Amino acid sequence: MDRAAVCVLDVRDEPEWKEGHIKEAQHLFVGYLKQQFERIPQDKPLAIHSSWGGRASLAARILLSLGYVNVYVVLGAIRAWKSLGYPLKSG
Repeated sequence: MDRAAVCVLDVRDEPEWKEGHIKEAQHLFVGYLKQQFERIPQDKPLAIHSSWGGRASLAARILLSLGYVNVYVVLGAIRAWKSLGYPLKSG
């Protein structure tokens, strides 16, 4: 699948995001999803990740309850991304 066809959603907090994130990911802390869900595209699948996976699972449940249908939790979260040596963007 083309990376542009998927929205990577990072639901970690601001300090975690600034420490390092996937270059093309969209950031929205899980605590703000209900108030700001309109920032999340509905026209493509969502790959949601957090540090360990707990917040990503919560975010998926929230978005599913708001009518999103193509919602996926990234197994292994950002730690798996790092352990595989994939690049992260800081700031």
